[in-house]
Amino acid sequence: MLFPYKYVPHQMEKMQEFIDFIFYEVWCMAPASGTFGLNLFDSNAELREVMEAFYYSDTQGADFFYGHVERIYGLFSMLTAAQINQFQLWYQGNNDLEKVCTDDPAAHLARYSDIAVNHKDLADQFGTFFKGLYSNLDIAALKNKIGEIDDHYKAFMSVNTTGKCPFCGIADMQGVYHSTREAYDHYLPKGLYPFNSINFHNLVPACHHCNSSYKTSKDPAYTPKDPVGAVHRRKVFYPYTYCRL
Repeated sequence: MLFPYKYVPHQMEKMQEFIDFIFYEVWCMAPASGTFGLNLFDSNAELREVMEAFYYSDTQGADFFYGHVERIYGLFSMLTAAQINQFQLWYQGNNDLEKVCTDDPAAHLARYSDIAVNHKDLADQFGTFFKGLYSNLDIAALKNKIGEIDDHYKAFMSVNTTGKCPFCGIADMQGVYHSTREAYDHYLPKGLYPFNSINFHNLVPACHHCNSSYKTSKDPAYTPKDPVGAVHRRKVFYPYTYCRL
C-alpha cells in the first residue's frame, strides 16, 4: 500500500463482536456447556435475538449461520483444554492485524491448511462458515442489528477523501456521490485465513483492478515467490491509522 486509510468506527463492528462472543463464550465453552441450544446466547441479548430468528426461519441464510455455529460447537465439544487454548491463540492472532503487519511473534497466525493438519473437520467447517459469512451480511435479522455495508462505505469515504486507490495510487475510487461502491479487499485473504472475514481492520476498500486482478488472494503476511521455497513471515504495511470523529 502507498498510504493508509483512516479507520472509521461504525455500527457494523457489532458483527465482529457477535463472532467474538460465539467463539469465546459458545464454542470455547462447549466441552462444559452440554447440548447446543439458544440458552447459550442468553448473556448477549442482541445475538440471542438473531439466533432465535434464525432458529425459526427456513431461509437459506438463516440455516447457513445457525447450522454452522451448531456444527462447529459440536466439534469443539470434543477438544481438550490445550487444543482450545491453541485455537484461542490463533483467533487472537488472526484478528490483531496491527501485530500481524509488524510481524510480531505474539500474533499466532493460522491458515486453514495449518488447522487441517490436526483438525480437518474443523478446518472444513470454518472454511465454509467464514468464507461465506461476508456475503451473508445482508440477512434481515443481522441487518437489523449491524446495519448495511453500503452505509459503512459512505461513512468511510466521507472521511477518506483522497480519491485514489491506496494499493496502486492510480485508479480513482468511487466516493459518496456514486451510486455504486468499490469492493472491500480482505487484506488477509478470507480464502486462506479463518476468523477475520468480517473484521473491518481486515477489510480495505480497493479499486476494481487491484481487488480483482492484482491483490486478489495474495497473502501479504508471507514472502511471495520465495526462491528457496521456505516460508517466511514478514513485515507489511498496516492499512489503517485512526481518526477521531
